[in-house]
Amino acid sequence: MAQQFPVVKIGTTKRALYPKADPLRPFPKSIENRLGHKGKKQRIVFSSNKTSSQHIDLIKNKFTEVSVLVKKNAKANLVLLGQANANSYALGLINITIEAGAIFHVVEVVSGGARIETHIVMNIVGRGAMVQYSGMFHGQKKAHQALHIVLRHQAPDTQGDIFIKGVFEDESKGIISGLIKIDKAAQKTNSYFKDDVLLFDGAMAESVPTLEIEADDVKASHGSTTARVNEDQIFYLTSRGVNGQQARRMIISGFFESFLKKARVKLPKKIKYFA
Repeated sequence: MAQQFPVVKIGTTKRALYPKADPLRPFPKSIENRLGHKGKKQRIVFSSNKTSSQHIDLIKNKFTEVSVLVKKNAKANLVLLGQANANSYALGLINITIEAGAIFHVVEVVSGGARIETHIVMNIVGRGAMVQYSGMFHGQKKAHQALHIVLRHQAPDTQGDIFIKGVFEDESKGIISGLIKIDKAAQKTNSYFKDDVLLFDGAMAESVPTLEIEADDVKASHGSTTARVNEDQIFYLTSRGVNGQQARRMIISGFFESFLKKARVKLPKKIKYFA
């Protein structure tokens, strides 16, 4: 019997999920026209109990639609890379099913771009499975970046962890919307969502974390912090001989350090997250 893969259902990208009613710039028609297209989707199956990894270049593909199956007791990493110039657009639709006892980690790194948006749905369908998402976003100039992520627990004794760090500079914009949904059958679940965003200049960001819990014996929480850079930090560094640009890079590098520790995945050398 052929393996059935779930489908990410995206009606349209033109929705009211924008900061302060200031819309993200529209995708080119070449991308918009792919939504709902019945063409061949990429399918990835992880089945080994020895940790395996796969990388997807969101920018190279421009439009990426992937169904991922993490089989029983498998261990795997999926790395999504989106480092782009100011004229690049990319849209990724990623749907993931995690079976019993599996351990899965999604790492996403997004930097630059005109508009880069990813939709990720993670469905834990088997007892004892663990899934982690670690995301790093860096918007510069007029970059628009968005992440919409759903983590659904459908089985008991499962664990989930969503951890996001974002820095937005200049006139860039960022949107982070996340949902943790725990079904009634998913007792003894532990699931957490946390995002931290740092703003410079005239940048804007909006975070919308949500919990939906039907089970009564679970641990779940969400936290979101958005702050504008403390100018005293920059002044302190510049007063000690560091120029303004170097001071900014030092602050950004320090802010992302917790992501690098959390990700625990070797990233390609071409990724320059604070360039």
